Parts: sequence; structure tokens; C-alpha cells
Amino acid sequence: MTSMDMDSPTTPILAITPVMLPDNNEEPISEEQPNKRRRKKSIVWEHFTIETVGPGCMRACCKQCKKSFAYITGSKLAGTSHLKRHIALGICPVSRQKNEASQITSGVKTDPPRRRYRATPGVGSIPFDQDRCNQEIAKMIIQHEYPLHMVEHPAFIDFVRTLQPQFNMASFNTIQGECVAMYLREKQHLLNLISGIPGRVSLTVDLATSNLNIGYAFLAGHFIDDDWNLHRLVLNVVMLPFPDSDYAFNQAVVSCISDWNLESRLFTLTLDQPFSNENIIGNLRGLLSVKNPLLFNGQLLKGNCYARVLSRLAQDALGAMGEVIRRIRESVKYVKTSENMMRSLMS
Repeated sequence: MTSMDMDSPTTPILAITPVMLPDNNEEPISEEQPNKRRRKKSIVWEHFTIETVGPGCMRACCKQCKKSFAYITGSKLAGTSHLKRHIALGICPVSRQKNEASQITSGVKTDPPRRRYRATPGVGSIPFDQDRCNQEIAKMIIQHEYPLHMVEHPAFIDFVRTLQPQFNMASFNTIQGECVAMYLREKQHLLNLISGIPGRVSLTVDLATSNLNIGYAFLAGHFIDDDWNLHRLVLNVVMLPFPDSDYAFNQAVVSCISDWNLESRLFTLTLDQPFSNENIIGNLRGLLSVKNPLLFNGQLLKGNCYARVLSRLAQDALGAMGEVIRRIRESVKYVKTSENMMRSLMS
């Protein structure tokens, strides 16, 4: 074998191909891939760099918060979706702080996206009715005993306008008129109901006294309708400036009978215990005998209620034992509030 001359043109030349190292802005090229460069087009690489942490393992590092994420592990490519979420959703704390600072400086504030609610079918087609809204406010005030001046409260006005911007808040006088109109409608409905019953109406009179010694008589009607349903409804509330007078209740009873057309339809009149004196009962008996001539030939029967008799007996017995009961309660209270006594009882 002859040696070959190194300078001869037939001498093989060793071609040295440069090895391309992975750039931070390019995807790594494996040994099996062809030796060509591929430009990355994802926008996430403006915020991330690629770092090699071991053989066949590369991670994407955020330029802002320096947090690293999985990118290539062996032959598995993690992709860039989780990197996009890190930037787009404001998960990166440094990027989020910079965005908030820029919004404050520019004076522009971007609200978070609001959740869309599906509208209820048919709600948007309901026409707005101002009169019906006023009636509902009056009904609410009567049912819950709210003050009439609540329609002038700024917070209530703002709340109602938030629910319905077209609503024109009614004044105090308007709501007061709605309450009176509702009372008159309900009274007429009750008048029609009482006039249609086949029987009579029984009245009960209860007394309530205020701190100023002013009495209030509550007259309630009891009757049975055509369907045999028992009704108990408060018909009148009358103020009595002098409740101790013998004629104090005549006007209250007469006004109730006149307002509800109960002439010749009154069956019984039951009085509360404070009314049970002979003068008051005598005056009412003479008054009702004229108004109801068909009931027992104009004579009313007077009788004592057994329930009231038993109630008075029980009250008298408790009154006699009041001092003993008070001492027992004080002893129990002392035992419960004394820690040493409780410990001695528990031991």
C-alpha cells in the first residue's frame, strides 16, 4: 500500500459542520431533527426564556417573576398554553402590579369581565305600571306597619330606582291616599260579605289603656258565612278619652253598628272584664234593645263566662302565693349565678 500525498487533489477533505446551540429565542433542535433553524412565532417568548436544567430537560422561565415552568422533558413537549395563562390572566404578580400602576397613572380603570346572566323569558316584555307600583308600596307599608315617611328616605329611593329606573317615587301624600283607598276597598268588600250571610253577627269589645289614661276600644265581629267558615275581624278601633265613664262605650258600639249595617242583625255583645259593671251594661242593654227589637223581644241575656271565672280563680291563687314564688325564683337565680355554689353542688 502506497502512501497518499496530502496535497493531492484526491486526498479526502474532512468537512467540519458547526454545531448550533439552542438560542433562548428559539426552540431546541434535537439530534434526530434536521439541522435547520425554526423561528418561534408564539407571543409568550416575549415574556419567557428557555433554560437548560439537565440532560434532555428544559424549562421556561418568566422574565418578570423568574418563576420556571415545564417546557421539554425528554421527548415530551409541554407546549405554551400554561405560559399564556400565566401572562394573560394576570397570574404573574410582577406583571399584574405593573398593569395596575399604569392604569392608576393613566386614570383608566378596566373592570373585570362581568358574568352574563340569562334573562328570564317574558320578563323584558312586561310593561311598566306606575299605579300598580304605588299600590304595592302602600300594601307593604300597611302589612308590615312601616312609617309613611319611608317613601322620602334617600336610601329607599335609591334602592327602588336601582330596581326600576322608570319608577317615579311617589310622595308622602300620594302613598297616604293609596293606603286610604285600599282601606275603603277592603271595607266595601267586607260589607258585601257581611250583607250576604244568612245569620247574625256577634260583637266583642276589648279595652286597651295607654300611659296617658286614654282608652281604646277594639270591636271585633264574629260570624259564619255561607260555606260555614268562622270569621273574626276587627271592625272598629275607637279612642275613649274617658274610659271610666258610664256612657264611654255607647258611641263606640253605635258607630260600629251604623258603619257595618248591623241594625237588627246583632246577636250578642261580649264585654271585656274591665267593662263589667252594672251602669255600663245597663246603658248598653237599653241602647241595643232599641237597635235590635227582634232579638228576644228586645231583651239581652247577661251571663258570666266560665273561662273568665276560672281565670280569676287562678289569678287569685297565684297572687296569694306570689311571695313564695318570688323567693323560690331568687334562690334559683342565686345558685345559678354563684360559681362556688355550683362547684359545691357538682362535687
